[in-house]
Amino acid sequence: MDAECMTILGDSITYRRASGPTLPLKAYVNFEEVARSIDIGQAIEQAMLVEIRISDLPQRPVPADRITLAKVAGRTFQPINVGRDRSGTHWVFELKRV
Repeated sequence: MDAECMTILGDSITYRRASGPTLPLKAYVNFEEVARSIDIGQAIEQAMLVEIRISDLPQRPVPADRITLAKVAGRTFQPINVGRDRSGTHWVFELKRV
């Protein structure tokens, strides 16, 4: 998404750097549920994928950073499995609850 689309359609998040300021940002957050097999059956877990424009967050996200989502009140997450999208304009990563 370009900056204008992200402003209108993006999800509100708060991004706190491990050694820096807290930033209110707009990001694309995919709140997908995934079935996971376990010994006694299957469980449904939340698998959240986040895309943030690199121009909004120039430094690569690291696991020591913290993220809160407006749609998931009272929970804090860390970025894991960080990479770039195909165009190279967005950070793409998963969230892990901390």
